[in-house]
Amino acid sequence: MQTNISQWEKGGLVLTDSEDIYKKLLQMRNLDFTSDKRFYHENFFWNYRLSGIQASLGISQLNNLENIIAQKRKQGLEYQKLLNPYSEDLQLPLDISNGSENHYWVFGIVLRKENIRDSLIEKLYSDGIETRPFFWPYTLQPALIKNR
Repeated sequence: MQTNISQWEKGGLVLTDSEDIYKKLLQMRNLDFTSDKRFYHENFFWNYRLSGIQASLGISQLNNLENIIAQKRKQGLEYQKLLNPYSEDLQLPLDISNGSENHYWVFGIVLRKENIRDSLIEKLYSDGIETRPFFWPYTLQPALIKNR
C-alpha cells in the first residue's frame, strides 16, 4: 500500500474561497515572481506547478479518496491493536486528536526506551512488518546546522 493518501507529486492541492490566499498561492507557485519586477523574488519559494498529467492523476484520485482514507484507517487501527500490548515500550499515534481522526498516512511510533530501535526493526521485519527510522528534525539537518 502506498504511504501517501494521494499522489499529487510535490506541492499537493489547495482549495480556498479567499481571494487573498488565492493571490498568495499564485505568487508562491511561481517562484514568488510578481508583476512589479521581473525575476525579482521577495521570498524563497519553489516552482510547484503540476503538469497536466500530474493534475489529472490527482483529480482522478479524489473520486476514491474516502476509500483510500478508510483503508489507511483500517490498517492504522489494526497496527494499534497489534502494538498496544507493547505500549510500555512504545508511544503509539493518537487515533483522534482535537476532534480530528488520524488518517495514518504513516504509522509513526516513538520508542520510550533507548537502544531498542534496531532490535525492534528486526523483530517487526521477521513478523512481516517493514519499518524504518522516521524523518530527522530540521533542527538536526547538517545543511541547516552548518549554515546557521
